[in-house]
Amino acid sequence: MSLEKNRMEKEFDEVTEVGFRQSVITNFSKIKKEVQTHRKEAKNLEQRLDEWLTRINSIEKTLN
Repeated sequence: MSLEKNRMEKEFDEVTEVGFRQSVITNFSKIKKEVQTHRKEAKNLEQRLDEWLTRINSIEKTLN
């Protein structure tokens, strides 16, 4: 009976390890996708800010 219990525990550990690995891979993929999305959003905001600063500089030059 002890051998059967050890075999079952080993199988459980292997399943747990596989499940853990799959979970890590899945979570990493989700996080990577979110980071890429936020990076694109930040880049767009940076471009808009640059446009606004250019406009402000242009207006300041016109007023002076």
